[in-house]
Amino acid sequence: MKLYIRKPFKGNWVILALVIFPLFLGSSWSFAVEGDAEAGAALFKNNCASCHHPLKRQTGPALKGAVQRWADAGEAELLYRWVKNAGALISSGESSRAKEMESFDPSVMTPQAVNDQEIDNIFAYVESFVEPARASGDDGCATPYLIKVKESSGRWKMLLVIAVILAFVIFAIAGVNRKLKEVSDEFDTDDDQTYLELLKDWLWKNKVLVSLITIIVVLIGLADLGWRAGQIDVNEGYMPSQPVKFSHIIHACKNEIDCKYCHSSVEKSKHAGIPSVNICMNCHRSIQEGTYFKGEEIGKIHEAAGYDPESNSYQLDENGEVVGHPIVWNKVHNLPDHVYFNHSQHVKVGGIDCIQCHGDVQTYDGGKVASVQEINKLEGVTKLTKPVLTMGWCLECHNETDVDIEKNDYYNEIHARLKSNPELLKQFKGDDKITVRELGGWECAKCHY
Repeated sequence: MKLYIRKPFKGNWVILALVIFPLFLGSSWSFAVEGDAEAGAALFKNNCASCHHPLKRQTGPALKGAVQRWADAGEAELLYRWVKNAGALISSGESSRAKEMESFDPSVMTPQAVNDQEIDNIFAYVESFVEPARASGDDGCATPYLIKVKESSGRWKMLLVIAVILAFVIFAIAGVNRKLKEVSDEFDTDDDQTYLELLKDWLWKNKVLVSLITIIVVLIGLADLGWRAGQIDVNEGYMPSQPVKFSHIIHACKNEIDCKYCHSSVEKSKHAGIPSVNICMNCHRSIQEGTYFKGEEIGKIHEAAGYDPESNSYQLDENGEVVGHPIVWNKVHNLPDHVYFNHSQHVKVGGIDCIQCHGDVQTYDGGKVASVQEINKLEGVTKLTKPVLTMGWCLECHNETDVDIEKNDYYNEIHARLKSNPELLKQFKGDDKITVRELGGWECAKCHY
């Protein structure tokens, strides 16, 4: 951060006075920040956005004007040390400004692994930041919290028609039976037979027709049984309720929060992770009232964090520990216990986009298991046919998905082996692509260990 005082130019004393005089009307010198605002935007998002906003108070203060405030205190150069390690600067006692900042919030800012030029870039972005204007209802996002009526598959209509037809047939047979009984009573014969004996005679006389009907019924029953067995643990469309009404439309679409901010372990762990109460509080300490439920749902987050918005402080018990509890979210995507799946392997190593498995999350109110039909409508995904989260779906994806081993460090060793064996390389590249299956993605032990 290179701060400089704008110096008056030499020349006519009248002009000099006109230049200098306005400077004394203000209470301080005017400072400017030299840096790359575009590069600073990415640095701000990765290092600062979880606690700071350029214009709004969040966990930390609004950053716009911070350079000027530190300069007014005569500690412009100490701002570098503050960003890099706030705790160390406070402990040194060299900065009165640092002591003031310590009283703003009891939590000390996490040390940041950034150099002076990167700090210049961050503050260049902050100083140039302008809140983007959005026209109401014209943000390209769906309307949250609409009552969604599940579309009927039409199956119940077919069953209703069959029931009506069966009822008509039953009444017709009953009428015929009544007429036959009346005729039988008029012509009473010695050859009396029970209904069971009459049925046996009829079945025997029409054994070909009866056999054909029996075969058809059995085949239909087996087909229905197979279809029902195939639907076991198929949960497409499943969207459970949550203890806090939460909308991806508001967070991911309207406010453009990156998936990895809330699901922070998706690139590093087997599990994508769910946001902790502290993650929620990074924003909802300052955003205390929502558009749709006012403060009701956000109040549940405050309660879980043990936070009192009136006093802007956390409630402590007799031991000095924060009174709070975790939010117990309902799990959405469930795999059987015998199945191994690793998010980091797919997201970080494989470079798979979230939409390939989860669909267009920005259009969901809560967590939802997308259907394969919904996913196939999106651009840039591998088109599949099997139901989502089934074994067939995984195998089909491994068979269809290409692997770019030349631009992925993880596959350097495999690439080296292929280059050292021309015949093997020719075999693998016979179709001009290498799929996950060809790299062992269909081996049972990959997912069932």
